[in-house]
Amino acid sequence: MPLLRDGKLKIGRRSGALMLAAWLLATGATAAQATTYYIDANLGQDSNAGSATAPWRSLGRIKAPSLQPGDHILLAAGSVWKEPLVITRSGRKDAPITVGPTGMGQRPRIDAGGVAAHGVAILNAEYVRISGLEVTNDGPPAGSRFGVLVSAQDSGVTRGIRISDMYIHDVRGTNDRKDNGGIVFSALGPKRPTRFEDIRIERNIVWRVDRSGIAGISDQVTKARWFPSAGVVIRDNLVEDVGGDGIVPRGTDGALIEHNIVRYAGSRAPGYTAAIWQWSTDHSLIQFNEAAFTRTRYDGQGSIPISIRAARRSPIIIAMTMQAASCSSVRQSVPIRTIWAIAVRWHAPMSAATTAPVPSNWRARSPMS
Repeated sequence: MPLLRDGKLKIGRRSGALMLAAWLLATGATAAQATTYYIDANLGQDSNAGSATAPWRSLGRIKAPSLQPGDHILLAAGSVWKEPLVITRSGRKDAPITVGPTGMGQRPRIDAGGVAAHGVAILNAEYVRISGLEVTNDGPPAGSRFGVLVSAQDSGVTRGIRISDMYIHDVRGTNDRKDNGGIVFSALGPKRPTRFEDIRIERNIVWRVDRSGIAGISDQVTKARWFPSAGVVIRDNLVEDVGGDGIVPRGTDGALIEHNIVRYAGSRAPGYTAAIWQWSTDHSLIQFNEAAFTRTRYDGQGSIPISIRAARRSPIIIAMTMQAASCSSVRQSVPIRTIWAIAVRWHAPMSAATTAPVPSNWRARSPMS
């Protein structure tokens, strides 16, 4: 596991080698099938070939080659870039394009503050996997900013996105809009129905971001325009010190949100906020999460408000299964039999009257284990 020293995540020699080996094995790609490009902000030159012995210097250099399915982009440990990483090329299901760290030392860091709206962006591309990086996006004044932005617009169905093992912090977005913050996946279809299929956001640390920690965005959430994303998994993340909502998917069907920890959501944003909830979704399963110290001003006191027009609640501790006619405050359609199986443990002091027992079979799991 990467080590946390002096507030920075570092990669050891053994863990870095194991991460790289497991990563290459998981993608199923070999040297004969794909090209590996190396980028080193300290030792590289953009006139180089981008090889292990002659790496590039800047992230923008990857725009020159036409990335092909199965290609790898390895960023040198200890490097810092003041520019965004942007991926616009797609991989394939059996050969995704992957971005990750290499070497020993501090995580490769992307600091987009004052330079770009996003630190990392995947734009209208599918079968892309990004892991093992540190991303910040700070700087006055506060504006619409992202740590990681996954954007699909008028592109139909975008598949196979993975955002994992990232350390995203100090993203100074605007607290006036929900569609910016740490990790945002956005499916917009003003001209062509657009959604995600098979997108996973796992094992990330998201800290001190505005407005949203991890958020899904969609403009196709009404009965007349219902084109939800499917296969959305948000799992094993630690989200802390968030201006607004901690975790909130929107416009999804069958989203799975589990084993996440959210602390100090709603720290700065006005209006309605919650640690974990869903907005205009069907068949969401939210289970085995922890929510603590939420500082909301309206609903969502401390945990997960159930977004149902007729039966809105703000539970402190919930261990239950509930069926509802609709889990969308926007869509009004046929019953969907959404099942919630939520187990939330609240850490703040409570009186005996408000404390409910945690089920004996419930097990909290560290988001970085």
